[in-house]
Amino acid sequence: MVPMEEHIKVSASKFGFVLVLFLVLIGLAHGWAEVAARQDESRAAKLAADRAELVRKAAEENKPAPIFPAIEPPHTVVYYRILFTIWVTYTRCSPANTTPSATPCVRPTQTKRSGRTSGFSRPLGW
Repeated sequence: MVPMEEHIKVSASKFGFVLVLFLVLIGLAHGWAEVAARQDESRAAKLAADRAELVRKAAEENKPAPIFPAIEPPHTVVYYRILFTIWVTYTRCSPANTTPSATPCVRPTQTKRSGRTSGFSRPLGW
């Protein structure tokens, strides 16, 4: 058996590791959101400039202006923060949902005298 004090130290160090990992991933997600929003904005500005140049050239040649398909406005930083934060949360939660727990689920047992449930006997499925 592991002494209680040692168990608390292990639990605290596991919690610390997971907390630091979560903070690093969230920081990366927010930084990545800033970069993605700037790239999206510069792409939209370049596309608008290219379209304006084509319209100007058509006006110089006395031709009708070209018809372009509609452009979606660039996504904001908030959009990318939400998206990347959901990704981080999913990556942190998916191992917890797929791997067996360290402490298995247990079901209560019935006592022979009263028929009431009291205590836990063994993990489910055993």
